[in-house]
Amino acid sequence: MPVDKEEELKRVTDLRGFRYGLHDFLAEVDPDFLKAVNDTVESQYINTQILDRKTKELAIIVACISQVDMASHLQIHMHAAVQAGATGAEILSIINLVGDWIGHVARIRALEAWRIYFRPDLPTIDRVIELRETAK
Repeated sequence: MPVDKEEELKRVTDLRGFRYGLHDFLAEVDPDFLKAVNDTVESQYINTQILDRKTKELAIIVACISQVDMASHLQIHMHAAVQAGATGAEILSIINLVGDWIGHVARIRALEAWRIYFRPDLPTIDRVIELRETAK
């Protein structure tokens, strides 16, 4: 029986609390794979018998930072962490903690994701403020 793309996309959001562009892409190009991903998410990511959802989301954020992940992807896991009880201060503390081990570029990308989610009123970090000639 063919996989119902719309049902699997609804399942994505129901399981995770968010839906990302990758999920829509997979629904279009390989709905069987999306179903398999959802099955894994249901058995491992959502299952809280050992680790609670907040701990899992914080660990995922660290993994994403270490890969210098896109701000948009970090943002959805920050959202999921908040939904599971994390605070903005806890997430910022984790970014600063792992930034020393992971690297400056990864930390900046994570800080930008944090800014987008928690303080969109602040200007983007990824911008040039001023360029000038330096004394030679």
